[in-house]
Amino acid sequence: MSLAGELEAVIEVKASADKVHEVFSCRPHIVTSISPQSVQSCELIEGEWGRPGAVICWTFTRYAGNPQIVKELIEVVDNENYITIFKLIEGNVLEMLYKSFYSVAKVTQKDDHEGGSLVRFTYKYERKNENVPDLESKVLEMMINIVKNIDAYLIQHEEARADDTDQVLLVNVNSQEIESPSQ
Repeated sequence: MSLAGELEAVIEVKASADKVHEVFSCRPHIVTSISPQSVQSCELIEGEWGRPGAVICWTFTRYAGNPQIVKELIEVVDNENYITIFKLIEGNVLEMLYKSFYSVAKVTQKDDHEGGSLVRFTYKYERKNENVPDLESKVLEMMINIVKNIDAYLIQHEEARADDTDQVLLVNVNSQEIESPSQ
């Protein structure tokens, strides 16, 4: 019996791949306001947001009914292929259950005329022994909900920026001096 496992989901979103990737790689801390029902806190402990080597401390509110505190190392940030890889380095989950645990977020821009992107979220892990059960799908379900909330946030803020741009353009048009044709 293999101790290695993998759990994966592909989530279709309306937001562009670059914007979704930016949240995973550079701005994961905003997830606390986007999905407070799942993420209580996200703090940068070491390094810089969006850079390999950064250490992030997460407090998840909906895992096994109790808050779970984990630290992750950002191992890879690939801005060309929109991939971010996190390695779990500390926390009860790692200490009690797993030899290794990775989260991989890969975002792909859809090619169709409707736009949007696909988020492939994968958990790769190795259990400490055969008595440790495979990763529960509840953990992946929580991540799917977080991705959907990120998408809604990005779409809402994109529309708000578009509205702001329209207003600015309108102000610029109305503030131009118009010469009278009789001059």
